[in-house]
Amino acid sequence: MFLEFVGGGVEPGVSVVSEDRQHIFRFDLTRGIGLEKAVLEDFAPGSSHDLFLLFSHLASGNTTPRGPVDHLIVRVKEGASTSVTKLDLGSGFELRQIALLGSDHFVVSGFLSGQRLHPESFTAIFDASGQFLQKLTLTGDLNVESQSPNVTGKNPSDPAEMARAETTAVGWLESSSLQTADDGSVYLARSDPQGPVFIISPGGAVQRVMLSAPETGADLSSVKIAGGKIAAEYNVPGPAEEHRKHLLTVTDLSTGQLLDTVAYQGSEFTGVGLVCYRSQSFEFLTYGTDGKLKVVRAVSH
Repeated sequence: MFLEFVGGGVEPGVSVVSEDRQHIFRFDLTRGIGLEKAVLEDFAPGSSHDLFLLFSHLASGNTTPRGPVDHLIVRVKEGASTSVTKLDLGSGFELRQIALLGSDHFVVSGFLSGQRLHPESFTAIFDASGQFLQKLTLTGDLNVESQSPNVTGKNPSDPAEMARAETTAVGWLESSSLQTADDGSVYLARSDPQGPVFIISPGGAVQRVMLSAPETGADLSSVKIAGGKIAAEYNVPGPAEEHRKHLLTVTDLSTGQLLDTVAYQGSEFTGVGLVCYRSQSFEFLTYGTDGKLKVVRAVSH
């Protein structure tokens, strides 16, 4: 399990929890690699207990905060030297997610920064040396001009309405999640309650799966994939935080069929929410009474 802690005076880093939950190793993200001023966008677990970090860094010679940036992939591993790879990508892109595809390729996702008022998504495959291999076409993706029922405010005669829709679209792109599943494919999940989720095979083929929101007004919190199934966590706002409803849905990837919906009451046992789904069980991360992190496993019945 890979965890990134934010705030609380903690230096930027990712902690790796062993399978037996007894050992923790921490990677400091910027020390010793000359990237103290870089921005960590995302990280991806490797297949050999290593970690790949996606950084954005001001391009050489750039002195303005909003000028061109380089996108770097940093590989770190306990007991091994750190390597830095620059992606072969021109200016105008803002990358936000990364995942490992196969043993030596990467999928990265983001959007064209020059199109912030009309955001255009960008997802592509790069090799281990940072060379561009393939831009992926995500048919049916969310965007302002699409006919997706999830995108509102498409009336071009109302500038304010269009601006709200475009801001929402950027939010969807920035808050998407990209992860490698146990079948070797990469899954790009949009944060809209109905997704979509795009399945990217090691060969670069793309399949689209829609999610089923369990209730009207439910917000998608996280998506986890394992065993050919998608576990999606939703929160339904209530009159107070303690009345917030939590629901989990399980969807079959091959058919898109909704298999199960589970409601649960948030408590100290569910902590920050769902962090892992495997072997048809749900795992939550929380703090024990002793202040130490705990992993709580639950099954539906």
